[in-house]
Amino acid sequence: MEESQTILPPFETDEQPMSSRVSRYPIYFGEPDAPLFGWVHVPRLAPRFGLGLVSCSPLGHEYENSHRSMRHLADALSASGFPVLRFDYHGMGNSAGTEKDGNRLTAWQDSIRSAIDTLKNTYGCAEVGLIGFRFGATLAALIASEIEVANLVLWAPLVQGKHYTRQMKVLQLTGDNPSYHSEGSIEAVGYLLTQQTIAEMNRVNLIENLPRTSRILIAARDDMPDDFSLRDAWMKQGRSVAYRKFSGVAEMLVEAHNTRVPVENIAQIVQWVREGLPSSRIDNESPSRLLKKSAIMRINDCTKNDETPSKNIEEHILEFGTQQPLFGIFSHPQHDFASKRPVVLLLNTGSVHHIGTCRLYVRLARNLALAGFSSLRMDFIGLGDSFMDDFNNENAPYTLTATEDIAAAIQAMKQHYGSESFVLAGLCSGAHASFHGVLDLSNEPVVECVLINPMPFYWKPGMSVDRTPEQESRHWNWYLRSIGQRSRWVKLLRGDVNLKKMFFVLLQYARTVLVSRIKTVSKGFSRNKNDDLAADINKIIQANRQITFVFSKGDPGYNLLMASAKKTIKQKLAEKKLSIEFIENTNHNFTTLAKQREVIERLIQHLVKRYC
Repeated sequence: MEESQTILPPFETDEQPMSSRVSRYPIYFGEPDAPLFGWVHVPRLAPRFGLGLVSCSPLGHEYENSHRSMRHLADALSASGFPVLRFDYHGMGNSAGTEKDGNRLTAWQDSIRSAIDTLKNTYGCAEVGLIGFRFGATLAALIASEIEVANLVLWAPLVQGKHYTRQMKVLQLTGDNPSYHSEGSIEAVGYLLTQQTIAEMNRVNLIENLPRTSRILIAARDDMPDDFSLRDAWMKQGRSVAYRKFSGVAEMLVEAHNTRVPVENIAQIVQWVREGLPSSRIDNESPSRLLKKSAIMRINDCTKNDETPSKNIEEHILEFGTQQPLFGIFSHPQHDFASKRPVVLLLNTGSVHHIGTCRLYVRLARNLALAGFSSLRMDFIGLGDSFMDDFNNENAPYTLTATEDIAAAIQAMKQHYGSESFVLAGLCSGAHASFHGVLDLSNEPVVECVLINPMPFYWKPGMSVDRTPEQESRHWNWYLRSIGQRSRWVKLLRGDVNLKKMFFVLLQYARTVLVSRIKTVSKGFSRNKNDDLAADINKIIQANRQITFVFSKGDPGYNLLMASAKKTIKQKLAEKKLSIEFIENTNHNFTTLAKQREVIERLIQHLVKRYC
């Protein structure tokens, strides 16, 4: 059929920007006592087919890192005529619940069922197909064995659940901040699988679940050995199964700022879906009138024991900005968003979308609401769900428009909720944005910046995200800790240590400290006052604004802070004009739930003491 030959061209050569081809609507859906969050992507220019597609993301850190690629997949499918719903499972992302809740496997499948119902009943799709990635593909296949679907795309599926839990166990044991749970749970890269969840997942075997569909695509990884067991088992039972090898899966799952969108693979999926087009079409009416923009979340205080009674908070979807649309979620105490307390703006960590690394910002925002504070977790333009048409320049962790985006958020909060003052807070690059926001927005009611593991304090285009003075300092700290360990000396004497790398690290760190010292001595004689950390800290304090630093003990940002502004820091600490908090025994991103709870508790205590 002629239409099936039209596939999505590479994003960077699109004749029309995606924003003119696709409308995107953020929504809450599902049960009122357990709302789910998602995005509906609807065609603007292409005919709108009666086939809707539910996009099933992977779990945990894989969901976090593949968020960008899954968004582009939804855009590409929608631009070709299909309404698409991508969403967060219960206990993940912006949806209600936590990973500690019971019956996780059932809850994830219920989330997919709810997404299917939403496309059918709310958006008028006569048929629904499922597209899943990694364990999202496994979940999609399980649902397709119960509910008849138009088609099923399994991208890098886990045929057996135990394969996934084993991989997570390896990550737990080999991560840079391993967590051990005596009760048999697994905590990998900041996400928890309880003993019950592991047992449920280990029983999954897709070969035993025959999908109720006539069209199946298995897109296997080309960096793994061929496994035809699933294809062969289903074909023996009369199912039509296409089997292809896809590249780029590993690049979708690396740290968010390094992810690569597999454009060619997405185009192949679009083409395959279009080859089975249904005859039915629906009108292109905007679904905006049907959207639910707010939700009640019932949560427990994570800073206290699990026996604490749950309480309600409210969350609202906020789209704002005049030049390009920006996105955020406003969390606040139930029935109260006009509090005189400052609103906390939570700014992107690297290229991770607004949920924060390991879902830290969601947990922080909801616990702030329990403590009586409102917050907005937002995406800068080109990150997360603040869409940018410039494919080649999106996903930059240090965006040049950060301060403008913060200003737009402040204006929106003033206009919609009557907010009167603001605290800027962020981890890593979010700390960088907070620091420069409080420095540059002199006419806005910003009262404080909370800088969590800032690295670096100054950023210039062209600097490498993966190799900065802070990372040189991290290596330096590792060598310092190793000096007192007998096993490290044994390795050195045996020749098992890369002496060239060690010498390079020591030389680079010494150079960084020396340059900082020279700048400190010479600043009084220099006409160039740029990148003067001590001067900028003084400027912020003189404007009657507070600075709070939070460092993982041994994090490189602290060394760079003291190397660049030691005298000023000591003086302002003595004058109680700034404060520094340390979190022991954790890494840069606080990738264990215990340390996330500690960070959240310390920040709430700090804000309550200062503003209540």
